[in-house]
Amino acid sequence: MNFQYKITEKDFLSAFKLHMKYGQTNWFDKTNRIIGFSLGALITIFAIQYPDKKLVITVIVILIILLICLHNIGQQRVKSEYANNAFIKQLVDFTLKSEGCLLVSDDFHILLRWKKIHQYVENDSYWLLYASPQLIYIVPKLLVSKGESKQFSNILKQHIGKRGKVDSTMEMTKSAGDDEQWM
Repeated sequence: MNFQYKITEKDFLSAFKLHMKYGQTNWFDKTNRIIGFSLGALITIFAIQYPDKKLVITVIVILIILLICLHNIGQQRVKSEYANNAFIKQLVDFTLKSEGCLLVSDDFHILLRWKKIHQYVENDSYWLLYASPQLIYIVPKLLVSKGESKQFSNILKQHIGKRGKVDSTMEMTKSAGDDEQWM
């Protein structure tokens, strides 16, 4: 399997969402979880302790606005990271080799060996290959055939095993004479 790809801002945002869902958590994700949990706890406490419903509603509205602001800040941070990083936007030659994945561009030549892949995450559109918890290579699926996609997914499962995560929303289909296959 050999193809070229270039990551767009849309690809980067989608891959980042997939990373946030299945990858390592970061301070931003933890902060959102803490605020969400605090919101639920405060709603319960205020509803029990204070009969003044205006105060309860005011606190709830403030916390919801804070969550929305944090979400928008996160999206802007990811867009800014894409805009300011020329490395992400380069045309990449991807080649599947027996010892791993070869990624080549004007500025880098990387053989990502199977034993060095920390984990992978897969959905209908991308494979995220983790060289470390913070270094992720985004590989789009749209440029390969379904057969090549299935083959690469099986190779990842074979070499990475339990460190791999497949998005539960991926579509499953039955082909005549085939076992279940992921699209």
